[in-house]
Amino acid sequence: MIKSSALIPLELSDLTKKRMIELNGEGYKAGDIRTYKVMPLAHNPAKDIEIHENLKPLSGMAGNTMSTVLGSVGGTAHSNSMQQASNKVFHFPKASGIDGALLVRKVDVETPYPMWMINRYGLESFRGDLTHTQSTNIYVDKRSGLFYILFDEAFLNGVAFEDLTTGLSKDELELVSIANGKSGRYFRISTRNLVDITGRNRDAQFSIVKQKVIDAYTSLFITKENTTKVICISIKSKYPDTTPFFVHGTTSSILSSLVRSNGAAMDLSFVVAAERQGKFYPIKEDGSIEASSPFHFRRRHADSEISSLRSDKEYQYGDYIDEQEFSKESTLIIPYTEEDHSFIKGVVDRLNSVKMDLINFFKSSETRGDSGDSAMTLAIEHYKGASSILALGNK
Repeated sequence: MIKSSALIPLELSDLTKKRMIELNGEGYKAGDIRTYKVMPLAHNPAKDIEIHENLKPLSGMAGNTMSTVLGSVGGTAHSNSMQQASNKVFHFPKASGIDGALLVRKVDVETPYPMWMINRYGLESFRGDLTHTQSTNIYVDKRSGLFYILFDEAFLNGVAFEDLTTGLSKDELELVSIANGKSGRYFRISTRNLVDITGRNRDAQFSIVKQKVIDAYTSLFITKENTTKVICISIKSKYPDTTPFFVHGTTSSILSSLVRSNGAAMDLSFVVAAERQGKFYPIKEDGSIEASSPFHFRRRHADSEISSLRSDKEYQYGDYIDEQEFSKESTLIIPYTEEDHSFIKGVVDRLNSVKMDLINFFKSSETRGDSGDSAMTLAIEHYKGASSILALGNK
């Protein structure tokens, strides 16, 4: 692994082929990121490779202009140079280097960056997306007949296999393994259907397993320091809001606006979360981030299949658990403050208390006989308020 502290600093005048050979030393190849000993010339691996490959032999020579982290420099970049560089980011073993493997074909596949690349360019440079798509080998196991791909040759350096598979079911675990080759160990995902790899079906088990592995890997980089603490609020509404999230004004005024404009029912739920690049991670009461449970908080649908808003012993998710409960919903996301958290929690507690009082009242009426039921029925029939709970009696 290349450590950032060991990288050789550069000046703009160093950006020539001749100088790169001198600084990087023996074994340097312009198209092989593994041989770079100098600081990055760009904020991502593919662009870094493109610059190295297209530097002019000497300074002062005319040519196309390339942008680098040090400034603009003359080069030989062309319309296909970025695509060519993109296909040199990851390295995969030859089929002859894997026992019992045959190369079937190459196809563009999205897989994660190894940890050393993330360290080289800095986590923030990837803007939350730790994957790269490039031409990838598809192998077939001659013994089992399974088709499979391998992640970059260095992917398992610095990460435990178990950390990548914690979210997989028993059946899904059968598709992942470690392939032992002549030059090392490789993370492998298999399938019986070649089209699952070559196609674009995100519902295929191969795609689902691969995404779960990517999510587990990404979660290893989620910390308090590189996320924003927020409160995600969901209000069950008769008339769901379809405009962007409410983000201005005080929390109390925002909630009041939602209640007035949307005819909100007596249902409000929330979750305190860590946000990073549009993805959210629940925060436990002890302040730790539940990085293994990412979810997308969307208007009118909070993606309950990933992480529903719910009440349990560890998280304050609110009351909703059925996906249909999100069909009529207004949502907003606000920066976390102790004051707003206390206010929202107080509102939810009071609403839940009122609902429980009503539920208990209805239950107790069942034991009062016909006279009590008749009185309750008459009261509901004449009810003109906005409560969705009591309004049910008028249907």
